[in-house]
Amino acid sequence: MLRKIAVFVIICILVFSCGKQDETKEEPKKSGELLPVKQLFPIAQNGKLGYIDADGNIVISPQFDELYVRKAYRDSHEFSEDLARVVIGDRIGYIDSTGKFAINPQFHYPSGHFSEGLAAVHSGDDKYGYIDKIGRFVTESQFDDADEFSEGLAAVKIGNAWGYIDKKGRFAIKPQFDIASSFSEGLAMVRVGSAKNGYLGIGGYIDRTGQLVINPRFGAASEFSEGLAMVSLGDVRIGGKPGYIDKTGRFVIECQFDDASSFSEGLAAVAISDRLGYIDRTGQLVISLQFDNSLGFFETTTGLDFIPGVSDFSDGLAAVRVGDRWGYINREGEFVINPQFDEALPFSGKLARVRIGDRLGYINRKGKYIWNPTK
Repeated sequence: MLRKIAVFVIICILVFSCGKQDETKEEPKKSGELLPVKQLFPIAQNGKLGYIDADGNIVISPQFDELYVRKAYRDSHEFSEDLARVVIGDRIGYIDSTGKFAINPQFHYPSGHFSEGLAAVHSGDDKYGYIDKIGRFVTESQFDDADEFSEGLAAVKIGNAWGYIDKKGRFAIKPQFDIASSFSEGLAMVRVGSAKNGYLGIGGYIDRTGQLVINPRFGAASEFSEGLAMVSLGDVRIGGKPGYIDKTGRFVIECQFDDASSFSEGLAAVAISDRLGYIDRTGQLVISLQFDNSLGFFETTTGLDFIPGVSDFSDGLAAVRVGDRWGYINREGEFVINPQFDEALPFSGKLARVRIGDRLGYINRKGKYIWNPTK
C-alpha cells in the first residue's frame, strides 16, 4: 500500500485498472463459500462505480464512490479472490460478485486487495492489520505499513524496519531491512544501507528464510518474472543502465538499455533513447525499436521503480504508443488495433481498458468497443 505509492503521477491517469483474472466455471455454492466470480470489469458512470461482464452487460449497477487514487496505474477496483474493494463515502468495504457487501465499509484508504485469503486494512489509527474474507482480524492492527501476501509471506513494517510475517501474524523474517518487496518465484527484493547510499539504498534478494542469496548492489531492481529480474548497477536517473540477472545474480543480459520492463510471455519491453522495442530471454531484439518509449523510472518508497506493465504482453498483445496515440501489436510487432487511444492498458482476458479524453471504456481484441467510454 503506502510503500508503493509513487511520489509523482505517472502518465497513466486511469482511476482503476482491469486486473487479470481467469474466468471460472460456476459450481453450486457450498455453505460458507463465496460464489465463484466470472471476470467482471469496473466502469464509471455519472461518477459512480459499477461492474460489467465481458459482453458489456451491467452486472453490478453503478452505485459506489470512486477511490481516491495516488497510484494511478495499480490502484484499482478489480475483483481479487472473489471480492472487490469499493468505497462508500470515505470508508472501504468489500463486495461479492452480486454487488452485496461481504464486509461492510469500515476501513480507511489505503486498505488493500485480498491475496491468499487475507487483506491488509487500515483502521484509521495509522496502523495496519490483516482480515479474512468474513472481515475478521487475523492479526491485530500493529504494523506501520503492510503489503499483500505472496507465496505465504507478507512484508510489514515496524518502526523503520521491514520484515515478513506468515498468515498467523508471526514473524518469519524479523524486521531488518530498509525496504522490502513481495516474494516472487521464491525470492524477494530488499534494500539496505539507505543511510550510507542515499534514500534508495541498494537492492539485493533474499530467500524465504531471510538469507541473502544475491548481495545488495543494485540501483533499480524489479521482482523476478519468468526467471529473470531487471536491475541496474547504477542510478538510472543519472546514466545507470538496466539489464537482467538470473536467480544466482549472474547477468544474462548485460546492462545496455535506457529503460526496461519485466519479462511477460517471453518478451520484455526495452528502450534506447526514445524508441521502444522488445527482446527475448537471450537479449535478442525480436521487435525492432520503432515505438515511442512508454517506459520510465520513478522514485517510490520502495526505491527506484519502473512504470509497471504499461507495454507488457498479455494474452498475445501489447499496448504501444506512436506519437500521442496508443494501439496494440502482436508478437510479430504488427498492429492489430491501430493507434487511436489517449491511453491503453494491457488486455485482461477478452477486454482491455482504454481512455479517450477523460472517459474510460473497454475494447475487445478486434478493437471494437464493448463499453463506450464514460466517466
